[in-house]
Parts: sequence; C-alpha cells; structure tokens
Amino acid sequence: MPARAIVVRGPARKVSGIRSKLPHVALVAILLFIAAGVIAVDANARGCKSYRCQERVAIRHCNQARPRWCVERAIITYRLNGWQAAWMRRVYICESGGNPYAVNPSGSVGLWQFQPSTMRSTKYGSHSPFSAKWSSLAAAWMLVNGRSGEWVCR
Repeated sequence: MPARAIVVRGPARKVSGIRSKLPHVALVAILLFIAAGVIAVDANARGCKSYRCQERVAIRHCNQARPRWCVERAIITYRLNGWQAAWMRRVYICESGGNPYAVNPSGSVGLWQFQPSTMRSTKYGSHSPFSAKWSSLAAAWMLVNGRSGEWVCR
C-alpha cells in the first residue's frame, strides 16, 4: 500500500510528501534511544577525567532493567579496551545469562555470580551483589587488579 502524501502549509512554502518528515522522525528516534540507554553517551564527552567522576556518571545512568548498560558504564569507568572490554561483555552473559537476580545453588548471586565474600573483598563490597551497577563496577575493579581468574567463565 503506497504512503499517502501529506501536505503541510506554512507561511512561506508548501511541503508535501513523507520525505519532509524523515529528518524530524530520525532526530526524535535518536533522542529516544539516548534516553533509553541504547546509544551510549561517553562520560569523557561530559568532561570527566578522573575515575571518581566517571564512576558517578556510571552510577547515575544504569539500573537493574539495563544490565548491559551497567557493564558498558563499568568498561568506560575503568577505561577498559580490547580484550578487557570483550572479556567483560562475554563473562557476565556466560555467568548469569544477563539476569541481575540470578542465584546459583552454590551461593553465587547476581549478574556476575559473586560469592558474598568475593563481593565484600572489593572496594564496592558494602553494596548488594544483586545490584547490576555495583557488581559491574566490582567486576571491572577486579579485572584491573588482576583478579579475572575468579570466574568459572573466561
């Protein structure tokens, strides 16, 4: 079924057709994707130079409904690239299937399947291992500090 022509009358010109609406639709779609967290806005673009500033940005922009976004923010916070970023993206899916509420019979919990004692041993140990944001930051911290071998998935 062909698209109907839309006629928009303005003070100076007449525009008809569906093509005149495309730039506006694209702009709205991009803004919605940014708001939904599908398109990442880098913390460095906001002027963050320190880990502490990037950590605050990461904490503000991720939640339980978007665990992938929390992992990406942790990657940006700790400036991981190459194999480290790929490792982060691969391991959380392998460990919990991307479910921040996953519980293993052995006692491992959350997105990264932390044992409670392992989570407590990180600098984010005062937070819940079920929290996607805090457990992702803890996993990135462990990777940077040479503790990536503590996961079953590699």
